[in-house]
Order: sequence, then structure tokens, then C-alpha cells
Amino acid sequence: MTVDGSAQPGLIIAGAPISSPLKDVWALSRQMVGHFVENVAPCGTLPGDAIHGDVTTITRMNLEFAVSMLDGKDIPDKIERLKDAAAQWAREGVPIDTIHHAIHEGFKIGLELVVSGTAARQRKAGDGTMTITLADYQALIGGAERVVGMLDTMTTAVSMAYVRELKSVVSEHHTAVHTLTSALLGGHPTSTMARECGIEIADSYRVLALSIPPHPDESNPVLDAKVVARRKLRRVQAAVATRCGDTALSLLSIDGGTLLIPADTTGDGGLDELVGALAHAARVPITATVVTTGTDTIPTAADQAHQLLDMVARLHCEPALYRFDDLALE
Repeated sequence: MTVDGSAQPGLIIAGAPISSPLKDVWALSRQMVGHFVENVAPCGTLPGDAIHGDVTTITRMNLEFAVSMLDGKDIPDKIERLKDAAAQWAREGVPIDTIHHAIHEGFKIGLELVVSGTAARQRKAGDGTMTITLADYQALIGGAERVVGMLDTMTTAVSMAYVRELKSVVSEHHTAVHTLTSALLGGHPTSTMARECGIEIADSYRVLALSIPPHPDESNPVLDAKVVARRKLRRVQAAVATRCGDTALSLLSIDGGTLLIPADTTGDGGLDELVGALAHAARVPITATVVTTGTDTIPTAADQAHQLLDMVARLHCEPALYRFDDLALE
């Protein structure tokens, strides 16, 4: 049976089902996992319980799926189990390339077993030399087509489930970080929030107020201004994550916002480079101001930083990073 439910006959070659070498899924899955551990480098970084538990389980599921598809049997339930496993692996942080590499290695081993098993049956049926009938040849072609279909179905199912779950995890983390940042800016940080985010609250922060102007494409009547603005914001957020890692906290909109960077991770001199990198990512010139403060006075420092930013705007200063000393005279 195909993925869409249409029936297909099981494939027979040399008088036996083409899936015969794959029938003992329990023993074969253990053999494949042993191969993964030795030859698929990322698997060596997985804990033992994952290798002997999740990896073995998903390998066995893939074998069952392959046997079912070669035999023309029902497979939707096995696909759902594969999706569930992929989602679990995404939440546990197992790299998706490890999963795909393991699937392809499994297919390679399985295909070798099918071909070698077929050849052995052919020699046994003849005089010791390889002979192949037209029916057997057609079955081999059909088997190859189904293998390609299986690989497409499995990689698609794994990718979709993995990405969907990963988006959910990222969304949960983003919400927790947003809550922690709001608490810091409101003067009410809690250790519980920090633990939920997996982020340690620093003793002091560099508080940056950012002004991000519209991208020229936001005024292009041919384009959707909201989409262009959101893409600009995502590029800035990605640049913050790349440059500062998980320690940076931000509340940003398409127009700007506030960025909190632990003072011990970024020197004052590196802030100019950071703002330049954010402007490069946004593809618009960014104006920013910075105030360094202890954690307990972040709300006051944020107000001061945004007041300085308002002053920079009123003075029509060039886009750049400004500190209090730069504006002391004004």
C-alpha cells in the first residue's frame, strides 16, 4: 500500500518476498545501531540510554515501515509513530542531521541485505551462476522505486515533525525570555524565571536603546510593508543571537526597543561594532544609546537610555552609538 492508501502488491523475487532479509527487525535494528555507533560520528556523542533506547526504537520503526511498504501493507500508523519520535528528538536537542544520516545509513544496509539475499536465492535456484527472469528484473525495478518512495516519505515526515516541534520549543523559549526581560525592565526579576529560560541573571548590564528606521522596501507599493518590516526585525534578532548568544535579552519591535547585554561579556568598545552589525543585518542605519548599570537599577537605566535616544533624534545626529558623555554638553 502506498502512503496515500492505494493498494500495491507485495514484491516477489526468486520465489520469495523481496523484504525477506529484513523480516527480523529486532536483530537487524540492533545490528544497524551498532553500525551507527561505529560509523555515524554524531551518534557517538549521544548518551548510552539514547543509543540503546530511542535510536534503536526509531531504527526498528524504520525497518517495520520498509518491510510494510515492500509487502504492500498499511503504513500510516507507522508514519505517525515516526513523526512522534522525530518531535521527541527535536525537543531533546538531537541534531536533525544525525537522524537523517542514520536513516540513510539504515537504507544503505537494508538495500545491501535485499540485494545480497536476492543474489543468494538466485544462485541456489540455478546452477550456482546468477540468472534473472524478466519477472525478477521487474520486481527489482519495482523495489528500487519503492525504496526511493520510502526515503522520500520518511525524510519528509521526519523533517516536518522535527521543524514543527522545534518551532514550538523556540516559541516557548522566546516567551520565557520575553517574560524575564520584561521583569528586569520592570524591576521585578525572579530566579524562577531565569531558571525557566536557562539564563543566569548578570550582576550588571549594558542597557541599549535602539531606534530602527523603516527599510526602503517598506514604502514600496509592490511589496507588503508589514512582511518587509517583520523580516527586518527577524534579521536583527538573529544578529543579536549570533553576536551575543543566549545571554542577551531584548524587547524589540520593527521600530527599535531595548537590548540588555551582560556587562562582563561585552566590553564598551565592542558595542559600536555590535550596533554596526545590527545595522548591517537590518540593512538600515541604526541609532543607539547605552547606559551601564547594576541589575537592580535596570528600569532607571532603560529610561535614561531612551531619553538619550530621544535627544539624539531631536538633535538630528548621525546614526551611531551614543553614550552619556557624548551628549553631556547638550
